[in-house]
Amino acid sequence: MLESKTYVCCVMCVVVILTYEREAVLINAVSRYKGLPHLNKVVVVWNSAQPPSEDLHWPDIGVNIHVSASLYFIFVIFSR
Repeated sequence: MLESKTYVCCVMCVVVILTYEREAVLINAVSRYKGLPHLNKVVVVWNSAQPPSEDLHWPDIGVNIHVSASLYFIFVIFSR
């Protein structure tokens, strides 16, 4: 008799968004990831000399949102 085995595979994904001073568009884009199955984190690469405004309200999408001013940060995130 063959033994039945169930394998559960859980692949987690990371969304990387490159942006340049379009805060409203960025917040709208990030909001769309709420409830996305297997989402582990969102990395926003802020590609501008000016940092995001202090009063920018990040939506609660159920995962961490990391904001970086450089692409180097992405390699740090993926090494964890």
